[in-house]
Amino acid sequence: MQAGDNEEVVKMGTDYLRILCCFSLGQIGYTVTERFLQSSGKTILSTISQISGSIVNIVLDYIFIFPLQMGIVGAAWATIIGQFVSFFVALIVHYTKNKAFKSKFSDLIPHWSLIKEIYTVGWSASIMQGLISIMMLGAILILGFSHKDAELLKGSFGIYYKIAQFALFACFGMSNGIITIMSYNYGQHHEKRCKDCLKYGLIMTLIVTGVITVIFEALAGPIAFLFSLAGGSDTTAVTDVVVFALRIGALSFMFMGVTISIQGMLQAFRYSVYPLILSLLRLIVIVFPVLYLFTLTSNPTKAIWFALPITEAITMVVAIFMIRKAFKEKIAQMDIEIEQIKEEKEEKELEAQKKKLEASKESVEQTQ
Repeated sequence: MQAGDNEEVVKMGTDYLRILCCFSLGQIGYTVTERFLQSSGKTILSTISQISGSIVNIVLDYIFIFPLQMGIVGAAWATIIGQFVSFFVALIVHYTKNKAFKSKFSDLIPHWSLIKEIYTVGWSASIMQGLISIMMLGAILILGFSHKDAELLKGSFGIYYKIAQFALFACFGMSNGIITIMSYNYGQHHEKRCKDCLKYGLIMTLIVTGVITVIFEALAGPIAFLFSLAGGSDTTAVTDVVVFALRIGALSFMFMGVTISIQGMLQAFRYSVYPLILSLLRLIVIVFPVLYLFTLTSNPTKAIWFALPITEAITMVVAIFMIRKAFKEKIAQMDIEIEQIKEEKEEKELEAQKKKLEASKESVEQTQ
């Protein structure tokens, strides 16, 4: 749909996606192994494995595309090989350097009960990842209906979204850290640490996204120009629109950061539906209608970008209500579980004391 009537672009996209989808095991395997490294605090090893694959990808891109004249197919194979390199490096360092897990290659045996638990929480996260692509495609289609500067809007939105991914990835990085810490302390029934994770996780998220917002506001012009160089004869027009988009869109980064961090906390608490609802709100349910309404205004090149902070602000409010409700439920459940653990411990102690008394009585009777 995004290629329009350009048959060459359609063919190139089809060839590229066919290779990436059919040989996606490397990407999937790396993602799983990376989580093992991150959850045990081995983030440097995770970074090394990712960088190794990226370097291989860059080198092979040049070799396959230019000397070997493989074109888009070469770029696809370079990506696949780079993903497998990252996967194998992550796998090797996990089994050789990650002492937090006492595991062997022979332990790679499916446990269906554990797989069921993973899918219970993970199905919503899988859909959430797909919603990002749906949002991008839907936004491009909606902007195409604009009565004015439709092509300019579509091109500018694509450039803005690539730039905004810097902030998005920072938010996901914070969220991944929060998930690891929160889920561990929740499993250990550390109520205070869970509250501290909520408090300081949101504070750190606001600091990081606040810094990114300031950078984007201050350097909107140079950043927009750098990413708009592919705009051909309309580079100036695209740059002007992207500069305005960055200045308005950056206002949504702190709202977005809070929402994504709360999604991580909800996942750590084993909620699957709440995080999915938040993704649906910020990526489809709210943004699409608001975006369409702004395309109907007299100056859509300025108006549509206000849909971003509006959407993120509304979603953040919903997210705050969700985490408050979830925290009350889980803390109450945690208190009950702690009491049950105490009761079980007391029962075991009483049982042990009874056995000691019985044993001492038997020994006394035997001596008599």
